[in-house]
Amino acid sequence: MRDAGIHPDVVTFTVMIRGFCKNRMMERAWEIFQEMIKSNRCQPDCFLYGVLIDGYCKELRMDRALELLREMRVERRIQPDVVIYNSIVDGLCRSNRFLEAWKFLDETMVLQGCSPTVVTYTSLIRGACKAKKMKLAVRIWNAMLERKIQPTIVSYSVIIDGLSKAGRVYDAYRVVREMETLGCELNVVIYTTLIDGLCKSGFLDDAYALYRIMKRSGAFPNQRTYATLIDTFCRNDRTETALGLFDHIRDYCPLDVAMYTAVVSGLCRERRLDDARALFREMRLAGVSADTHAYNVLLHGAFRSERPEEAFRILEELGDDPGCVANLLTYNTVIAGCCLESGMVLFYEMRQRGIAPDFATYSALIDRLLGSGEIGRAFDLCEEMLASGLSPPSGVLGRVVARLCWSRRGDLAAKVIEMAMAVDDTASFSLPWDDEDGAAQDEDSQGEELGSIKDGATQEEPVP
Repeated sequence: MRDAGIHPDVVTFTVMIRGFCKNRMMERAWEIFQEMIKSNRCQPDCFLYGVLIDGYCKELRMDRALELLREMRVERRIQPDVVIYNSIVDGLCRSNRFLEAWKFLDETMVLQGCSPTVVTYTSLIRGACKAKKMKLAVRIWNAMLERKIQPTIVSYSVIIDGLSKAGRVYDAYRVVREMETLGCELNVVIYTTLIDGLCKSGFLDDAYALYRIMKRSGAFPNQRTYATLIDTFCRNDRTETALGLFDHIRDYCPLDVAMYTAVVSGLCRERRLDDARALFREMRLAGVSADTHAYNVLLHGAFRSERPEEAFRILEELGDDPGCVANLLTYNTVIAGCCLESGMVLFYEMRQRGIAPDFATYSALIDRLLGSGEIGRAFDLCEEMLASGLSPPSGVLGRVVARLCWSRRGDLAAKVIEMAMAVDDTASFSLPWDDEDGAAQDEDSQGEELGSIKDGATQEEPVP
């Protein structure tokens, strides 16, 4: 182009910069912008600044975006339009800088004579919901309505989602009724958001009833709708209902590994390991690749069903699956469920693979060693755990210290306490009282029990 004596104008530069911004190549976009400035043949306009600022906002590089805004206003005397201000507000909210966005609206945007639009308010409401400031989100929503700004379907989705996630399902329903009054049709996003909120609040029957209303209304449930319902029913021991939904959607809704895993988990919770294994095999035959989480769910189910030999077969299958790698949870699940020696073998294996044990790993092995009377090995593991900087629950340390004391190894008990305090100077020790381990009671106490506190039964609050 330049070889032919044709020099690019601001439109040409804008097209190039916009292309780089859309492809998240901001460094290259900036280079083209600088090249245009240095050429002195054309100057950037409001639209070009808007493209560049929006690109930085989408990458959440807000300091750079704000610097460009200052440059265009102060140095080049170009007045930003509402699109640029909206990009800044949305970028600040997505960067978890909601209060700064709220301040920017009042102290910059409005003062410059630019009136906020429904896009501005929607970004602010989304930011407030993300920051868990629901009272402020509702206040912004009301301010938008007071200004006679009509919400869009996106605006409704954002406020309904925020209210539902905050457990304010009935407030979300009020917004839905307002939508219906204004003639807005509920779409699959709104329905699914409400269903998710009801599920999270424990109103499973209401969620299922809304799902049936959704189908009758003509809003076809999507994969997320079914995934939400299936997962919630499985987690609440209503696996048969989940299975009914699962069977219902097999032919027309794509099933992913998360859906299969949710049902497998529900079956495992009911100790139906064979059914869970059958569904897992069906998933593989359907061409859905398993992930490590799916294997971990099966492993937990095998131990829950008291079938450790099956758990080791599952672990072997995981090792043979090229798409999966055993992780910390895998090893912790098996170590907690298998015998001591197998657990120690796995303990050394996981470290050889570069997986660092956590306090759950150590706690499971230390308890097994104490239960087998291997006090020395338990102390060695406890020492290793504390040396690595891990601070386990007080009950684990208390059991180690107590066993060492009962074994007349007060020196080692003192060392454990010293190391624990070095890791965490607020560490506490829950020391058990165990008659079978030789703890003598004072004869003068006439059988008085020490620390015998019965656990009070808790009753769940009924769902209204």
